[in-house]
Amino acid sequence: MSLLEQVVRVAPLMHKMVLCFEEDFTLGVTNREKFLTYIAGQSLRFGLSVDDPIREGSLANFILKNKKPITKVMDSSVYGVAYVAGALPIEEDGAVCGALVFGVSLDRQNKLAQIAQHLSDIVEEVSAQSRAMQEGSESLSSHSERLYQTMQLMQDRLHATFAVLKSISQIARQSEVLGLNASIEAARAGEHGKGFSIVAGEMRRLALHSSNLAKDISDKLSFLQNEMASLSNMVLDSKNLSNQQAQGIVQLASSIHEVTEEALHLQQMSQIQGK
Repeated sequence: MSLLEQVVRVAPLMHKMVLCFEEDFTLGVTNREKFLTYIAGQSLRFGLSVDDPIREGSLANFILKNKKPITKVMDSSVYGVAYVAGALPIEEDGAVCGALVFGVSLDRQNKLAQIAQHLSDIVEEVSAQSRAMQEGSESLSSHSERLYQTMQLMQDRLHATFAVLKSISQIARQSEVLGLNASIEAARAGEHGKGFSIVAGEMRRLALHSSNLAKDISDKLSFLQNEMASLSNMVLDSKNLSNQQAQGIVQLASSIHEVTEEALHLQQMSQIQGK
């Protein structure tokens, strides 16, 4: 039995062996003129049959002329599916007596490449959004910090205002006491103290009015101070939350970078270069 006949005989076994690793694989054996056997793949069906002649320009024809192996990536324009085509010369007694030709579908690899590209596009979009969120979060944190400092300054000014109002209240009380004493002295002076009695009464009235105004202002400022303290706490919470969000976005960016690396790795794995 010649070597060529032996290759034809074991061709079905070789086809089954390759199917353990590739779902779509086609195999054929030729002599120098025609196909001796052809086993079609799942989608790689080239319409070949036993005894079909070797076509000019085919891989088998190239092998018989050049006497060296060849591997070539074929796009889907030929048979509707992308595949890797290859051929090996069969030599016996120092001469090429035939060729072993085969094809492996790239459909799965192409789908993997498409998925990897889609994943890469999604990751890039999410990455861009995360960068924008990080910038916004950092800007918000900066604004919150400035607002918090402004609120603290306003509270310091309120404390100073309370000190002024306290002095006004003390002066008003003292003026009221002086007015009362003046009224007493005016009463003792009798007819001569009537004019002074009117001035003393007016002084007491103004002192009481000033005291009431100071108390009213103090009450309103106390309410404002409480509201500002509450607002200051909310601003501080917002600042802390912004900082936490910024840190979370940094961690997210790191994870996105890792996913990007994996997507690129998938793309590299899906690429098969023809020789």
